[in-house]
Amino acid sequence: AHLKDAVVKLPAGVTVNPAAAGGLTGCTEAEMGMGKAGAPACPASSKIGEVRIETPTLDEPLVGPIYQAAQGANPFGSLLALYMAPVSERYGVRIKLAGEVKADPATGQLTTSFLDNPQLPFTKLTMSLKGGSRAVLVNPPTCGTHTTAWSMTSHARPNVAVTGTDGFQVTSGADGGACPPAGAQAFAPGLEAGAVSPVAGAFSPLAVRLLRGDGQQQLTGLSVKLPQGMIGKLAGIPYCPDAVLARFPAGTNTPLGTAAGEIASPSCPAASQVGRVTVGAGAGSTPFYLQTGRAYLAGPYKGAPLSLAVVMAVKAGPFDLGNVMVRNAIHVDRRTAQLTVVSDPLPTILAGIPLRIRDLRVEVDRDGFAFTPSDCTADAVEATVAGDQGARAALSNRFQVADCARLGFAPKIGLRLAGRRQTTTGRHPAVRAVVRPGGIGAAAIRTARVKLPRSLALDPENAEALCEFADGTKPDLENHCPAGSKVGRARAKTALLDEDLVGDVYFVKNVRIDPETGNEIRTLPMIVAALRGQIAINLVGTSSTTRNGQLVATFANVPDAPIGRFNLNIQGGANGILAVTGSRSGDIDICDTRQRARAVMRGHNGKRINRRIGIRTPCARKANRAKR
Repeated sequence: AHLKDAVVKLPAGVTVNPAAAGGLTGCTEAEMGMGKAGAPACPASSKIGEVRIETPTLDEPLVGPIYQAAQGANPFGSLLALYMAPVSERYGVRIKLAGEVKADPATGQLTTSFLDNPQLPFTKLTMSLKGGSRAVLVNPPTCGTHTTAWSMTSHARPNVAVTGTDGFQVTSGADGGACPPAGAQAFAPGLEAGAVSPVAGAFSPLAVRLLRGDGQQQLTGLSVKLPQGMIGKLAGIPYCPDAVLARFPAGTNTPLGTAAGEIASPSCPAASQVGRVTVGAGAGSTPFYLQTGRAYLAGPYKGAPLSLAVVMAVKAGPFDLGNVMVRNAIHVDRRTAQLTVVSDPLPTILAGIPLRIRDLRVEVDRDGFAFTPSDCTADAVEATVAGDQGARAALSNRFQVADCARLGFAPKIGLRLAGRRQTTTGRHPAVRAVVRPGGIGAAAIRTARVKLPRSLALDPENAEALCEFADGTKPDLENHCPAGSKVGRARAKTALLDEDLVGDVYFVKNVRIDPETGNEIRTLPMIVAALRGQIAINLVGTSSTTRNGQLVATFANVPDAPIGRFNLNIQGGANGILAVTGSRSGDIDICDTRQRARAVMRGHNGKRINRRIGIRTPCARKANRAKR
């Protein structure tokens, strides 16, 4: 009986290869000329194989091309479809057949149907699809026997199906390697990362590249920790609105056919774009590279103050799979300002086509955005990458900038005591400190150590309250420390942000661990400036005394960021924490002598300054001149 319908279900794991999209086009129904005489006018670039039909009615086979049908512009209106056009030019016999291909949206398993075939008697039909580095199909990821199932009906008995199976063997892993155990493919991704122009304290594009070997587990997520000081200039950059990002459904794609529109007219404002994303996908030695990804700055997300929204328009060859958005939370370490970028799950399949991402490149290349450290010590970009079978890989790529000596380091510091009635022994003057590190073009301050005159000492007992150490060391200490532990205000100005970082200063108990006994040892309290704004930073200062009793305030591990001006105001009066001390001979008045401090500062570039600083007092100028 003559064949009417043929339905072939390929084995699980045999899927469409994204690499096949390279150089591929689709043939429309009009170009194929279905139902019309004459040769198809399909583009040569739409050919994906050859069909050969042996028939007893002719003394030669019918041979012709197999074409990739255009998405939507085919008899089924489907994403995937095939045309076969076997011909015998000698006898003037030409056949045009269309078959629908359905891909399981969850697994990618393929089912192909050629229905209502003409009543042509044939003994054998052979379809040969393109192989090699741009092969149309991908083998299953595991070795063993893989089974194809089929169902066929005849014109004689169209309601009675004949079914069967056939199998083939996969005997080695990718590139001829060993067979991977089922559900335990290898996972050894690679990482390349760095500043395009690795010059210290300068604007430079940042590039991060993740590589995956053929046949390894699929990439499903990653987090990237940048070196300290590798930050960005947010000033003047609007966020892509959440209302716009809501148009991209989480974990899936927008409707088929919408990628072309996103390429032509991006949804996020152009002003919010900070980078580009390129994805290489598919099995074989030549993945298909999709260069339509755009990275946009976006607002708070999943507890992080910022995020990076990557919108990828998936337009590959003749296929338009819509758009995918992967949002990445940008966490800012509140002690160091170090950035950690954590992605949402990466898509592994779209519209039934497994993506098989092999090469993921992120280039943060907006002019004047990415800013390099002012520290030339060797560091690293670190990444944690997840695979689809549960594997995790910890990766590291060396990072280092150069030419730190070029950066100046000459911060200016001013100190002033306030409160006219707080200048004598036992009283509590307020403190006003202003530091001007130099901003962009100068090395950032790494440590600052200020030794105050012997006339001033810390007076923890006068504070209304102290924050407990456990609470004061929490990132959100403002939600845990009592109101009475607030002892001042601080403000930091930087060209990297539109607005200053401003916040309260807290008086916090401090402890250290005795290395010999392991016991906690209470030390002088510390102050923590909780700077808040577009990001949050906790600037920590500790207190100590020299052998001769001078109070020393130390700010260690200051973030590597170009600060133009920093103001620290510590309150005085009833709950002031700084007290005027007496001398051995009796009470003193700080207006009687000139007050000086010693400041020692080190830059992130290694440079150091050591200066004596005059402290302004609240005394009348005339009286001060007379007493001096």
